[in-house]
Amino acid sequence: MMKFIFLLVTFFSSTLLATPITVTVDRNPVSLNESFQVEFSTTKDPDENPDFKPLAAAFTVMDRNHSSKSSWVNGKGSNEIKWTFTLMATKVGNQVIPALQFGSETSPETAIEIIEPQAQPIKTDKPLFLEVEVDNPQPYLHAQVIFSLRFFYRVQIAEASLGEPEIEHAILEKLTKDKNYTTKIDGVAYSVTERKYALFPQQSGELEIPAMSLTAAVNPNNRYYGSMYGTKREVITSKAIKLQVLPLPVAIANNNHIVSPTVHLKQKWSTDLTELKIGEPITRTLTIMAQAVMGKQLPTLHAADVEISGFKTYPEKAKVHEQKSSAGIVGFREEKIAFIPTIAGSYELPEIKINWFNPHTKQAETSVIPATKLNVLANAIPATNTVAPLPLASNKVDATATSNKNLALDPYKTWQRLTIFFASAWFFTLLFFLTYKRKPVIESEPEIKPYTNINKELKQACFNNDAQTAKTLLLLWGQEHYQAIGLTAISPYCATRLSKEILILNQALYSSNPDVWHGKKLFQTFSEHKAFNKVNKVTVSELEPLHRL
Repeated sequence: MMKFIFLLVTFFSSTLLATPITVTVDRNPVSLNESFQVEFSTTKDPDENPDFKPLAAAFTVMDRNHSSKSSWVNGKGSNEIKWTFTLMATKVGNQVIPALQFGSETSPETAIEIIEPQAQPIKTDKPLFLEVEVDNPQPYLHAQVIFSLRFFYRVQIAEASLGEPEIEHAILEKLTKDKNYTTKIDGVAYSVTERKYALFPQQSGELEIPAMSLTAAVNPNNRYYGSMYGTKREVITSKAIKLQVLPLPVAIANNNHIVSPTVHLKQKWSTDLTELKIGEPITRTLTIMAQAVMGKQLPTLHAADVEISGFKTYPEKAKVHEQKSSAGIVGFREEKIAFIPTIAGSYELPEIKINWFNPHTKQAETSVIPATKLNVLANAIPATNTVAPLPLASNKVDATATSNKNLALDPYKTWQRLTIFFASAWFFTLLFFLTYKRKPVIESEPEIKPYTNINKELKQACFNNDAQTAKTLLLLWGQEHYQAIGLTAISPYCATRLSKEILILNQALYSSNPDVWHGKKLFQTFSEHKAFNKVNKVTVSELEPLHRL
């Protein structure tokens, strides 16, 4: 018995303590020459340190970061722990982010597609420039067009601002948050901020996306600008793009088709339709999902003013929403209608038909919910009320007496019940301490304090080729001066030569042979960077997403 209880406690404890590891990728697919971020998250600390060696073996690790956050709301504690890696692939094709061990837990394998490097932007030796493109220069009327804008820079940016595009005869919807990554152009590393829009032409013919201008305050402490006094304000402009919007076929335009490559239409009922009863309500749920269509563009599925013989109908307000991703918009519309049968019999609801135009196949298509049959039963005549005889009082007394007699005659059962009671109490007490005694995990990163002797310590670490100590000192310095956490976050604030050496250090830390790193050049470029800042002390803030005007 006790062995069984012990096994029960062990099973439930392991079940309750097991916490899945979630893996997310910021972009997919990814070009071979571009970095991307992978995030591993969980709600509890693993019982052992995670093993990230398989990840470093499959990809080039550019940077990593570990953070945790605890909160306490309405007497309930929650915790979130994250490991974030900046990676770069080494080959083209379908790759797999391997399963990693987080103590007793294992993260799931995650597929990612690595594609050939995209066409290089316009050849330029400028330190910053804008690139714009559309996925389809000849769209159909009302069809979705993905408009992408990318800001490339290889200098320190104190501030950047970009207005929203203004396009006549088109609806423009911003997709997701801005993406930040690095890429290489002719062997030169650039930081990139990418923004994407979904554009819906509302008029056929020529449509122009006007040139866009970005204003950036550039830190002058780099070799691209001669002056070292005050920030230099740069204005860069993209090219204009012209679209040739194709009209819809006349037959389709006259029938108010929606324009989408994929449309799904379905219905769901709250109960079986073959045995409906008069006066008992049932609910019908109609749903339409369309790719590359905004929710407000989707048609009504059930006419509110339609009367159905034999039923009272009560439509609810339709729910319309959208899902946005870098691939575009998916629109949803859901309608619920309550039906109350009033007359027995068999009925048939008419089919629901949605016509749509597929811009990929250039064909008209139709989605249909077939006619639905309903069978309403007549209410059965209630049977004559009968009252079941109550048990005799003497029977009740006899049963109780018999039970007490059996209990007294079987002391083994009494002992068994007491054992189960105390074992259960012990089990739930153990669960309480396992669940609540553990204190929430506070930020697990080392505390960053102002560091005043960075030169001496960093010089010693660099001359000793101590990569790990050099990284720690640079993190202290970056947090104090720029509020930046992680070598990749510090790099944009540094002169180009120092930024390059920091990247070399970061790659060396995650290489299979970290002993090959030589730090003298890093310290030399660090000293040059500090000298420039001493001549012209400029407060640099991190580049914000391109939306400040």
